[in-house]
Amino acid sequence: GNPAVVKPSECVPTVALLLKKLLEQYYTEPGVVQVVLGGVPETKALLEKRWGKVFFTGSERVGRIVQRAAAETMSPTIMELGGKCPVVVDETVPASTIENVARRIVFGKCINAGQTCVAPDITFVHRSHVTTLCDALARQVEEQFGKNPQTGELARMVNVASAKRVVGLIEDAEKTGGKVICG
Repeated sequence: GNPAVVKPSECVPTVALLLKKLLEQYYTEPGVVQVVLGGVPETKALLEKRWGKVFFTGSERVGRIVQRAAAETMSPTIMELGGKCPVVVDETVPASTIENVARRIVFGKCINAGQTCVAPDITFVHRSHVTTLCDALARQVEEQFGKNPQTGELARMVNVASAKRVVGLIEDAEKTGGKVICG
């Protein structure tokens, strides 16, 4: 195996501490894994070093910063900058399966509040399924998270900036004819 230095996001400090604890608990051999906690200064210090590989998962904006810094030291990089995961519900989807389709969409989108690279970010629906799917999605949100998701097990946004970004997306959609069907 390869030794690793892991720098979790400063946006999720409790998750970062848990990750550090677990990695140190299970990888006890010296030099196998080191977890660096902190923010921008710690990240900059790490990126000033030459690495065998820099693997970054996050936003395109921060990815550009990481890529530029890695280029300075000729460190090869892998960038995972958030996937584009469309869902397509075309006319060939049997109407009898729409509830199951909705269950899967809600699960995929709501796991970790949609803050995963595989969360569906857009759904293309044939007009013959729009009403049925929207109704099924609303039912599935309630079934999976209860009548009041704010008090249930629905994950929360990682920070205020992320929440504001999502609110902005909703507001923009409403301005162009989009409709909130639940929540």
